[in-house]
Amino acid sequence: MRLDFPRFDGFDPLGWIFKAERFFEYHNTADDQRLMISSFHMDGKALQWFQWMHRNDQFTNWPVFTKALEIRFGPSEFEDHQGTLAKLLQKYSVFDYQSDFEALANRTTNLPPSFIVSCFISGLRPDIRSEVRAFQPKTLAHAFGLARLQEAKFLDSRRSF
Repeated sequence: MRLDFPRFDGFDPLGWIFKAERFFEYHNTADDQRLMISSFHMDGKALQWFQWMHRNDQFTNWPVFTKALEIRFGPSEFEDHQGTLAKLLQKYSVFDYQSDFEALANRTTNLPPSFIVSCFISGLRPDIRSEVRAFQPKTLAHAFGLARLQEAKFLDSRRSF
């Protein structure tokens, strides 16, 4: 199976680092080769930044590079992702809310699963929230499924009238 190395243009650095590390892991890429391979897959502002940093000997190894990449293109370390997650509210569809929720949850660590489930349910629209809460889901997957089911139920009832 042929796997292509991901390109990086400055957007979603945490996702790109994850994909790159998975690629290197799959191909058993030596640490001293990772920077060279990455340099061929930079575009736009990311390439300009990489060139400047490389010319100034700022990258000594892969961990130093990924940390610098996160600092330059990633979210600020001063952002409160846990607080934002706890305050996130559903504005559109459950699918859109779930996507936003997952993106934020991906930036948090060491939160108890019950707290994550509670945050998700609390941010649902009130008509969906009460129905989902009644089922007392214990997992996030269960809460996601119940929310989508309740949304479909409400959409169907509105179409009936």
